[in-house]
Amino acid sequence: MILSPEVRAAHVAANEREYGEEVCGRLHWLDGDGAERAEATRREILAACGEALAWACGGTKPHYGPLSPGCAHCVAGTWSCLFVNGVCNARCFFCPTPQDDCGEPTTGQIEFRRAGDYAEFLERFGFGGASLSGGEPLLTLDRTLEFVRAARERFGPGLYLWMYTNGLLATDEALAALAAAGLDEIRFNLHAGGYRLDGVERAVRHIPCVTIETPAVPEEEGRMSQLLPRLAELGVRHVNLHDIRVTPHNVGHIVRRGYTCLHGPKVTVLEAEQAALRLLRQALADRLPLAVQYCCFAYKNPYQARGHRRRWCPQVMRPAETLTPTGDIRTCEVRGERAAIVALADGWAAAGLPRIAWAVQGKGDRVQVVPELLRGLAPAGFEVAVSYAAAATVAAPSYRFLPTKVRLNENVEITVERRPRIARRVIPPEHLADFLALAGDEAAPVPAHLADLAPCERIPEGLPDYY
Repeated sequence: MILSPEVRAAHVAANEREYGEEVCGRLHWLDGDGAERAEATRREILAACGEALAWACGGTKPHYGPLSPGCAHCVAGTWSCLFVNGVCNARCFFCPTPQDDCGEPTTGQIEFRRAGDYAEFLERFGFGGASLSGGEPLLTLDRTLEFVRAARERFGPGLYLWMYTNGLLATDEALAALAAAGLDEIRFNLHAGGYRLDGVERAVRHIPCVTIETPAVPEEEGRMSQLLPRLAELGVRHVNLHDIRVTPHNVGHIVRRGYTCLHGPKVTVLEAEQAALRLLRQALADRLPLAVQYCCFAYKNPYQARGHRRRWCPQVMRPAETLTPTGDIRTCEVRGERAAIVALADGWAAAGLPRIAWAVQGKGDRVQVVPELLRGLAPAGFEVAVSYAAAATVAAPSYRFLPTKVRLNENVEITVERRPRIARRVIPPEHLADFLALAGDEAAPVPAHLADLAPCERIPEGLPDYY
C-alpha cells in the first residue's frame, strides 16, 4: 500500500491530536531506519511463504487455507456484528475499550431490546451472516441464546451464525445450549484464558466450526507457535490472527511493554504484525490441516466500513448520485447559465436517457449527473465539481448532518445520517478525462492531481506502509 506524503502527514497529525503531546512522547514510534528494517523483515517472511500464500481484499488479507464462512460474509459486506453486552470477565491488556457497561444489545449504535427485532433487521437488510460479540456473550448466556434462536428460527440454515468468546465460561452445558440454538461457529480469544485449551476441546464436541481469533501478542508468539499443531489435532478449523490496535484505553499498557508503534488511520503495533506473519509462515511451511489468516487493521478499517456504508447509503442517496468502490456517495454537479443547463437536460431527455441520470437543482443553473453524462460534455462555459458523503447509523440525530428515519417495525426506528466527506471539489477541464477514468474504472491509477479524491474512490491495496 503506497500512501502519498500528504496522506501520511494527515495520519500522523490525527494520531498526535488523539493522544496528545505527552502520550505521544512516551510511545516508541518507528523511525526511518526502523521502517527500512521492518520492510525488509516483512519481505523476507512473505517471500518464504511463496505462492502457497493466498491474498484477499486487494492484498490486505494474507491467508493459508480457506476463509471461514463468517469471514467470507465480512469480506462481502453481508455481516452484522451484534454486541450482546459491554462487559467482560477478562482483562486483556490489548482490549480497546473499558468493557464495563452491560447495556442493551447493539449494532451500529442501533439498540435491539427484542431478539425478534434483530432477526427482522437481518432479514430486512439482506444480511447473510451475523455474529454475537461483547464484552463476553457468555456472561449473559440467556440473552445470547435468545438472539441465536430468534435468528435461526427466522432464517433456518440460510444465515451463518457465530460467536466470539474469551472461553472462561465455555462449559459443556453452555456450548451444548448454543449448538442446540443453532450456532454455526465459535471463536476463542486464547490470550484471555492464558492459552489454555480446555474450552476449545469442549467446543469441538458441540459446535460445527471452532476458530481461534486472537491478536498476535509478541511475547506469546512462541507459545502460539507450539499450539498450532495441537489446535489442528483438536479439530480447530481456523486461526485468525490480528494486529494490536493502540487506543486511549490501552495506551498505558503499550507504553509499558515498549512496543514499536506504527502510524496509519489508527495506531498499531509493529511487533504484533511481524508475529502474525511468522505464525502464518509456520502453518504454511508445516502444511497444517487448519486455515490461518492475518486479519489486520489495514483490512478491517476500509472493508468493514465499506460494507456498512453500502448498506446505508441507499437510504440517503438522491437521483443521479452514485456509489464509489469505498461505499461513499459521489455527487457530480455541472454549473452554468440557466439556458445552457436547460439545453443539456433537454438533450438528454431527447436521447431517451433515464431521468434518474440527472437532476436539475436550485434555480435551474446547476444539474447533478451520473459521471457517464460528463463524457459528452463540452466543458467550455460549465463548471464541473464533485462532492462525497458517507452514511452512518447513529443512536440519536446529532443535527449536524441530515438525518433520515428508517422504520423497521413498531419497536425499532433507525436513524441514518448523511455526513459530508469532500465538498464541491472543482474539476478543471483539463482534468475531466482523468476524473472520469477514476470514477469509471476501479483499476485506473489515481493521478497526482486527483490524489485528494483517492480516500473516497479507492481502497488502498496491500499491507500498510511503514512510516
